[in-house]
Amino acid sequence: MIRESAFEATKLVTKIVNLADEKLSYSDNVFNIAYGVDKNFLFGAGVSITSILMHNKDIVLHFHVFTDFFDGEQKSLFSQLAKKYNTKITIYLLECEELKKLPTTPNWSYATYFRLILVDYLSSIIDKVLYLDADIVCKGNITSLTKINFNNNQIAAVVADSDRKKRNKSPDTHSLNENYFNAGLMLISTSQWFKSDVSNKAIELLSKKILPYLDQDALNLILIDKTIFIDSKWNTFCKIDYGLRKKIQKINDSVVFIHYIGVTKPWHEWATNYPSSKYFIDAKNASPWIGKPQVKANKSHLFKYKYKHTFYQKKYLTAILAYLNYLWRRIFV
Repeated sequence: MIRESAFEATKLVTKIVNLADEKLSYSDNVFNIAYGVDKNFLFGAGVSITSILMHNKDIVLHFHVFTDFFDGEQKSLFSQLAKKYNTKITIYLLECEELKKLPTTPNWSYATYFRLILVDYLSSIIDKVLYLDADIVCKGNITSLTKINFNNNQIAAVVADSDRKKRNKSPDTHSLNENYFNAGLMLISTSQWFKSDVSNKAIELLSKKILPYLDQDALNLILIDKTIFIDSKWNTFCKIDYGLRKKIQKINDSVVFIHYIGVTKPWHEWATNYPSSKYFIDAKNASPWIGKPQVKANKSHLFKYKYKHTFYQKKYLTAILAYLNYLWRRIFV
């Protein structure tokens, strides 16, 4: 039975929607993958799931999506995805009023805490889950990742690259040195995590300290001696905004998961011309989202980046209009 925590995970999950072919049968050898997303990242999650299915046809998979928004259109799209790839997708609807009281930043909303909830909730159902951010796309086989043995550890994750750490590391995580992981991809022993009450400890820590990377910083401090560090091919950072500095990020053949960090995501309409976006576009074209347009700018910081990218791409009229929209929102909205 699930232990009630500060999250009270059982109460936060208000509805469960199972999406799968009724004739689909499962053995005990199922690998579970989970996402925690708000409305803005459901598009990314759907394409991410597609990318995994494209490259892992011989693995039996079950996807768990925790979200606070799921309307008829989303049900149709995810149902089509489950049917097309003969897989199982379960949607968990969340009540988020309490979560909205927790610390947030301009870049990280309350949805960052969904990953804490999902581990607590799933701990009574499954022993192991791969958590992924929705801005991660798969381009290879994950079989060897599914076979990692935890021993007495609680997660397996990838070390965050040094530049990212230097820019964002807080004094509290300074002592971690090279042992600072990115929480966008975590292979988690749900039983060990739950037994150690990691989710509650993370929230308690955030209530006492100002941590720039919120639960990621907290998890690093809590799991400092309980983490297996795995190869960077499992979580390779790709920042589309580097294109503005005329930096071309090459994705090696060995890379399995590409993590699109930064403001500009591959689903934004100004991001399609970059080579690194190809992997997302390919997966989108193989998904029920193929007919959906790329996401338009709707906030000031997005118009700012749209302006920068379209100017760099020599789409000057589009750039000017984006800049005017950016100024309008900065001054009047």
